[in-house]
Amino acid sequence: MADWHPLLDRVEVEGSGPGAVRRAYDKQGGCQLERLDASDPARHEIRYTIEQTKLPVRNWSVVFRIEPVGDAMSRVLWTGRYEPTDLSNTAAAAIRTFLHEGLDALTRRYAG
Repeated sequence: MADWHPLLDRVEVEGSGPGAVRRAYDKQGGCQLERLDASDPARHEIRYTIEQTKLPVRNWSVVFRIEPVGDAMSRVLWTGRYEPTDLSNTAAAAIRTFLHEGLDALTRRYAG
């Protein structure tokens, strides 16, 4: 992800397969700890849980899937579910920005 996501500085991975841990460091020095729940190579899908984040959320689960749509085209579905821990829209806005920036970067990198 650090190779293509403009908001990330680096990503470190420990382990492989379900249970593997990923630390995603943003450009402001923050770190998010993620744990791989499942990987389905046939469906081009991973499911992971955000275990530690600076955002005011809990119980955050994410699905990242790439689906074929026609000849030489794909659609990326990147969805998440979480519970906010405060009443502001801070988390929702930050998550929306992160997802959109990442998807836009993938489009620029692979479109054409």
